[in-house]
Amino acid sequence: MQASGVLIHQLLLRKVKSKNPVELQFFIGDSTLRFGLGEFALITALNFSKDLDVVKYKSMSSSMRLRETYLNNKANVRSSELEAAFLNCEEKEDVRKLGFCYLVDGLLMAQESSTKILMDMLYFVENEEDFFNYPWGRRSYERTFPSLNKDMMYQRENYLQKMKKNKKAKEAKYTVYGFSITLQYWAYEAIPMLTGFIDNRKLIQLPTGDATTGFFFYLQTPWKWLADEYIDAAFWLIRECLWLFPKTYRKKVALTDTVYITCMNGRWDAFRKTSNKTKFLWDDQLTDYGKRDIDNFQPGREEVDEVYYPLNIGSSHWNLMQIDLPEHMPTVYDSDQALYDDACVEEAMHPMMKMLSYFLLNVERFADRDDLDLTTTTKPHDFDIRRLPPHIVPQTTKSGDCGVFIVKYLECLLADIPLSNVIDDVMQHSR
Repeated sequence: MQASGVLIHQLLLRKVKSKNPVELQFFIGDSTLRFGLGEFALITALNFSKDLDVVKYKSMSSSMRLRETYLNNKANVRSSELEAAFLNCEEKEDVRKLGFCYLVDGLLMAQESSTKILMDMLYFVENEEDFFNYPWGRRSYERTFPSLNKDMMYQRENYLQKMKKNKKAKEAKYTVYGFSITLQYWAYEAIPMLTGFIDNRKLIQLPTGDATTGFFFYLQTPWKWLADEYIDAAFWLIRECLWLFPKTYRKKVALTDTVYITCMNGRWDAFRKTSNKTKFLWDDQLTDYGKRDIDNFQPGREEVDEVYYPLNIGSSHWNLMQIDLPEHMPTVYDSDQALYDDACVEEAMHPMMKMLSYFLLNVERFADRDDLDLTTTTKPHDFDIRRLPPHIVPQTTKSGDCGVFIVKYLECLLADIPLSNVIDDVMQHSR
């Protein structure tokens, strides 16, 4: 199961004061729900026996071999150092033992990589029976509970203070430690309305088609590359906002989806072989994109000044294309300009730029517009493609978020919001 920071955050916002200092209570709907040591034990099935005599445990195996061999005999070891030792170890039996320690530290006792580990486990793990009999469940709960029992009002005040000090601040973060995903498992069991949400077989109707809950889990996974269906769904929702709130979004624009681009590119071979391109026969599937379509919140091409569409280069990188129809000017918004040079971008756009003028002439009433220079649309014309430089278009430093970037570029452009707001730090929230 993919951990959901959004779900855990929403649960913590609904936390109420509990009379029991070692359990959490949440007010959900009209009920108060409890999450404590018992629920944690049922979910994890770990050992929750009474605390053992740690001194006695150490005496069972006083070997410092793992520490001496792989951790430079340090008195204190940090999580990142334990991880490195595990990943670099080549001795099969020691890989196993370091792996057990790494699992405890990274999952049951999850913390910052710079935090010191529980050194005792390096002794315990030399005797696996003793290691597994240790009450890791109780230790894990002791680490997890304080992390989940946060004062959310304090978190809110912290955010407001941060905003006062730095007007450009977009968010305030906090971290939960320990085996916090158990709270998410518990929520799925305790809150019936969530059971449909996690059933990956249950279809959820989107404007662009049906999707399973796996669709949304994937979407919320950091740096996951977004395929066509994600981009199309986002563009459709933005198109709906444009249609429903014309006083907010005053620009006369049309948005097209990946299907339109695929169909246009699919007609390229036939188009370029046609001698009289003004007579080229465009199929209805394409010309319908140029018509006004109330059901899909799509204005006709004769009504708009700009057309936006997603451009996929190399089947791996999304760019946002903006075409200014009166100016006959396409503009490229690229979040990672180091990935492809100008020549690659122009090559990817070449079919569309050659065909677009002739396609528009086949759109009803488009040729009657007074604000267009039809001399550039009735004969072959090479578009002067403009790719905005990095100091204008914010760049990503991480791979996989290009699809989210173009959606945010589009939102900002349509609402006259500076593109400088589109940065790596807001990508997970945007997902």
